[in-house]
Amino acid sequence: MHKILPCLLGAALAATLPVSFAAFTVTPALANYSCEPGQPNCVPMGVNTKPTPTPWPEIACRVAGDPEALPDDLRFRNIGDVVIKAGSAVIWQLKQTGEHGTFHLEHDLLVGADIDDVDILKAGVPANTRCLSRLA
Repeated sequence: MHKILPCLLGAALAATLPVSFAAFTVTPALANYSCEPGQPNCVPMGVNTKPTPTPWPEIACRVAGDPEALPDDLRFRNIGDVVIKAGSAVIWQLKQTGEHGTFHLEHDLLVGADIDDVDILKAGVPANTRCLSRLA
């Protein structure tokens, strides 16, 4: 009886052990998950779930140019992530004087580049005064 019991126990373990460990085996598909499949919000690790922001054109405006003390020019700068195409209209307004208008780009405006609209202001305003601007 003492010899049969270890044999039976060994046979039982041999039959159930692979099944028990099979439940805990990490498959290649599971290795990339941060949680158990089927759970809410379960996504593969390393996958960016945040949407990529769409590049957007943006333009800034400030007073610049001559005469140096009270310039009458506006400088527009592309502060967005994409080139602003030639022919685009820029609507601008200077709060301090109430002046406003529209400027049309003659050439593409590269990211970080600027362009001046000269002698546009009637009243001189201190240099670097910001104005409101947006693409139409």
